[in-house]
Amino acid sequence: FRRVLFRSINGKIAEHGVAIMSSREGLTFETTIKSDTLALDGLLAEVYKATPDIHVLRDPTRGGVASALNEIAKTSGTGIELNESMIPISEEVKGACEILGLDPLYIANEGKIILILPEKHGEKVLETLQSHPARKDAAIIGRVTDQSPGMVRMRTSIGSSRIVDMISKEKALSRQDIMAMINKKQEVMDIDIEAAALVVANDMDLDIRDHIDRVEQEIRARYLD
Repeated sequence: FRRVLFRSINGKIAEHGVAIMSSREGLTFETTIKSDTLALDGLLAEVYKATPDIHVLRDPTRGGVASALNEIAKTSGTGIELNESMIPISEEVKGACEILGLDPLYIANEGKIILILPEKHGEKVLETLQSHPARKDAAIIGRVTDQSPGMVRMRTSIGSSRIVDMISKEKALSRQDIMAMINKKQEVMDIDIEAAALVVANDMDLDIRDHIDRVEQEIRARYLD
């Protein structure tokens, strides 16, 4: 028996996290990236009119789409397969993420919802989502299967497959990971030490008040001592 459920998201991802980060750290880009904050009650009411057969609703806020899907896969004991070419991401967010060395799948969202539902309802629900004035970019981004239970995999735009993992606190707090991110920032951005430390702490989903001193010490030890 093979479960095939479609997963959709109601618009372009990572806009909120990039907007907040750029504002907080004083980073500027060629175009303005706005937060995607939006009330979803009216939209979801329309979705349930289209079909009440919705298996999962999940907001991909802290930790982004990747973290939300990993939690769903592990909790349900199912496999999740993403299609990279179908994930809606604006060119502005793509550019900002490339500059900052970030993966938009791990960046926070507001006004976004992940829906998991049977394949037979997929197109009808997608039409409902896209009919909303602010959610024309809604898309079907993957499926749930019984393969690789507890894991999220992504079919890339070049046809290969990669694991989309959950970033744990243990991994985030390792010196090796901190230094790798610091190196990336210093290669592509001319920003001061404190701003770099704040960006790194944000990237790694750390509590800035608890960890900013350590991150800044790592940067200073690398580049100033």
